[in-house]
Amino acid sequence: MIYKILIIDDEPDIVDFVKVLLETIDDNYEIYTASEGDEGLEKLEELGSVHLILLDVMMKGGKDGIEVCSIIKQNPFTKDIPVYMFSAKVLETDQEAALAVGADGYIIKPIEIEEFVGLINKVCRSSD
Repeated sequence: MIYKILIIDDEPDIVDFVKVLLETIDDNYEIYTASEGDEGLEKLEELGSVHLILLDVMMKGGKDGIEVCSIIKQNPFTKDIPVYMFSAKVLETDQEAALAVGADGYIIKPIEIEEFVGLINKVCRSSD
């Protein structure tokens, strides 16, 4: 099975790193990317559905990750897609804000690779 993962993050280095990491560990991951919130929502609409969204909290211009997550979780067609917020913001209030709009989890940058890969594998495989 091919697992579609959408990464929405405005930091090209992070996007490239995660994309290469996931494509290297598993041939069954198909990675799509967007560099801002509105572009991510358009990409999601274009794809129809994905197995997982990795969404940066803070993005320049347009909608931030909290807004994007809220839109995804309020839409009956996308509300069940797991959304993991991805941020360098470590305050508990930041994590609470993400969870309050429906995020399924919160990953703190820089990522711990083994833990991150384990989480991605678990989330994608649970959609089978």
